[in-house]
Amino acid sequence: TLVSISDINIYDASYRLINRRDTTQRRTGVINFSDLKVTGITGNMEDFLVCNDSVYFKIKNIGFNESTGLTAKDFSTSLTIKTDSLFFRDVKCITDSSVIMAPSIKLIPLDSVGFADFINRVKLDIELSQSGVSTSELSHFAAVFKGIDEMLFASGHFYGTISEFNGRKAEIKYGSSTRLKCDFDLSGLPQIENTYAFIEVNELRTSAEDIERF
Repeated sequence: TLVSISDINIYDASYRLINRRDTTQRRTGVINFSDLKVTGITGNMEDFLVCNDSVYFKIKNIGFNESTGLTAKDFSTSLTIKTDSLFFRDVKCITDSSVIMAPSIKLIPLDSVGFADFINRVKLDIELSQSGVSTSELSHFAAVFKGIDEMLFASGHFYGTISEFNGRKAEIKYGSSTRLKCDFDLSGLPQIENTYAFIEVNELRTSAEDIERF
């Protein structure tokens, strides 16, 4: 053990990530991972430990504001940083309209470019428990949801880079009757209009009422 700290309080901190090599045109209101601005970071870190090439700590009740308007009220997890990779366990994230629960989230850079090209060069591996997600908050990640204010409930295994994203045993619930169980492969995100989608539907139920609402 090189460094050990039992408790750290964070108040009104800021984080900025800029990739000046990325000249891709960005959409208003959609998070730009090449120009990421997070402010108002407030909360607590516990059991901070540095050992060899790894850093371990627990995050409790962290709140923050992302520049497009996405706000987290309570983000809690156990985090391991090993070399350039991030491993989150027991994730709880409560925002203005969503509650996300994930037993495991991994962010693994594919090469030295890594987080400088988050969309294409960082592999995600997400085990999602039943979580309630607002489409109005999904619009911060995909413009296709802009102007839609509905609740979706989702679970499953999601993996790959954002530009080459896959889902297995995905289950999505909407409204009073809509249930979708599927596997999918998406290529081309975050530009929805240029995205190729392969979806294998294992179960689909819906109603006229749910279709009209959406």
